[in-house]
Amino acid sequence: MNMTETIKNMHENPCIENNKAFAELFRSMVDSNDQVYTAVKKQGTGYAIDTAEHTGNVYVVMFSDSGMAKTKDGSSYATIGLSNLIDSCYANPHIMGICINPYDEKPIYMQRKDLQIMSGKPDPRLENRNWGEGIPEYTDADLMVAEEAVDFAMEFVAANALENEGFELIESNNGLTAFPNFVVKREGQLYFIAVDVALAPNVPKLKPEVRDEIVKIGESYNAKVLYAPVSFASADQDRAAAGLALVGDEYIGQFVGFAELN
Repeated sequence: MNMTETIKNMHENPCIENNKAFAELFRSMVDSNDQVYTAVKKQGTGYAIDTAEHTGNVYVVMFSDSGMAKTKDGSSYATIGLSNLIDSCYANPHIMGICINPYDEKPIYMQRKDLQIMSGKPDPRLENRNWGEGIPEYTDADLMVAEEAVDFAMEFVAANALENEGFELIESNNGLTAFPNFVVKREGQLYFIAVDVALAPNVPKLKPEVRDEIVKIGESYNAKVLYAPVSFASADQDRAAAGLALVGDEYIGQFVGFAELN
C-alpha cells in the first residue's frame, strides 16, 4: 500500500492500526531514503524547497504521490529523498516540520518532535548540549528562536499547571500567531489559554489590543480566556545574567499562575 492509500485509510477510519501502518511506512521510506515529491522555487542560481504556513508555523512541503502534487506562486515539482527532506527541515530552525499534502482537505502536519520519533533521525536542535559554565563560544545558529521559546513555554505550562489545576486538555497549538494555545475544560467550563513567553529579565506583556481580540474570540465560543505568562532563563548564572538562550541548554522557567481576562 502506498502513502496516499495509507493516509486515506487513516482519515476514513482513525484507529491505532491505521496510525501504526502510516508510521511504519513512513519509517521504512526514511530508512530507504525513498524519493518523494515536493515543490521548489527558483532562488538565485539554485532552488529552495517550498513551504506552507499554518497558524504561524512554517513547514516544508511534501506530497504523498505525483497525483497529489500541486504548485502555486511559480513553484515547480521536484523529487527528493525523504531522509534528505527531513535533513533540510532540521537545518532551518524556523521550520517547524513537514506538511504532507498541504493543499488537500486534510493535510498532515508533522512537527519536528514527531519527525524525530517517527523517522529515528535525531534533530540536533532537540538534543541536550553541554555548554559548560559561563559564556561559551557560540554562533547565531546556536541561539534559540521564537518558535522554540513558545514551545518551551507551552511545555512548561502543561507540565506545571494544566493537570495540577484540574484541566482536561482538548487541543493544543504552538503556532506563533495561534490562539488559543490550549483548549481545556474544567468542571464543564471551556477555557481558551493564551501562552506568552519572554527571556528573563524581561517579562511577558499582553498588548491591550491583543487582549481585547482574544477575549472577543473566547466570548464567541462561550469560553473563559486565561493568560499564561512564562519567563525563563538559563540555569547557568552567567548566561542568565547575559540574557543568553542557547539551544540545548538547561533552563529554569517561572510561571506565577493563570490570569483570567474579561
